[in-house]
Amino acid sequence: MFSGISQTTNDPAAHSEFEYAYTNDLFAGIWGSNLDSGDGRPLDDEVDLEINLYLGYGTSLNDDWTLDATAIRYIFPHTAPVFDLNDAPDDSYFDWRIGVETGMGMFTARLAYADTDNDGLFGGNKVDARLFFSVTVEFSQ
Repeated sequence: MFSGISQTTNDPAAHSEFEYAYTNDLFAGIWGSNLDSGDGRPLDDEVDLEINLYLGYGTSLNDDWTLDATAIRYIFPHTAPVFDLNDAPDDSYFDWRIGVETGMGMFTARLAYADTDNDGLFGGNKVDARLFFSVTVEFSQ
């Protein structure tokens, strides 16, 4: 799922991620997943994989709040013949995000701002900036 929208036409998806933290503040990683945009969509036969490379920095503001900034490169191999974003080797695009987070017992609240150079991949409308709010609940024994 990406922002609540299935990227496999509601079929199961396999994800894999590797992240390396250098010191307590700097981190980098790679994330991958299978995709299937569905019958009749612009990239149905061409896109079956998404790879994300990311680099970020996070730090504590105080005992309660953390701040992080992340740059993400979304890569969709084998799409160059279909779309050409500034002569990119594939249909890749770039996102950057900045956010704050705080914990409240079993809850974690996060507010983040994201911007992109995405030109409406998969036939969608261009969305440059987004504001995210999420609450995560952690259950432990």
